[in-house]
Amino acid sequence: MLAVALASPLLGLDNFAVSVALALQGIPPRTRILIVVLFAGMASLAIVLGAALGTASASWLGPYAQYLGGTILVALGAHQLWRDRHATARAKPIAMSLRSLLLVACGVSLDTAVAGIAFGLRADPVVASALIVGSVTAALSLAGLELGAQVRDRRPLPAPLAPAVLVGIGVAMAAGVL
Repeated sequence: MLAVALASPLLGLDNFAVSVALALQGIPPRTRILIVVLFAGMASLAIVLGAALGTASASWLGPYAQYLGGTILVALGAHQLWRDRHATARAKPIAMSLRSLLLVACGVSLDTAVAGIAFGLRADPVVASALIVGSVTAALSLAGLELGAQVRDRRPLPAPLAPAVLVGIGVAMAAGVL
């Protein structure tokens, strides 16, 4: 269980970074709660599914998890940049659809699924591992949302900056930096 406790903050770093980027765009408080619940729930589910998949999928998913997650974030950020390409004023608060939020949650949880495979191979208790990872992910997501909101409130951001940050995070994930 020590490995799970030590790995959890590292697995949650991408959730933290994405949460900051989402909050920079300006999101309603109710959506913040949904983001924390979805990110934590998806991370917990990823641990359980990863452990269930076992070694057969480790060789298939493992090398591609960071690329798939990064690609999803780049696509979402690029879509937002395309949608807002003519915006020059301060970014307006957005209301992301549940589908978009689920897609982002899946993207940032792919590496967690691979970690679940490793935890399962080590015979770490799956439910306890899922609870630890989910709790740490929730805390880091909430911290990221609060940090992003504080930055946004203190300094107005140009509309295309927040989606560009999301694209940057996706590229960093795909490159293995996050």
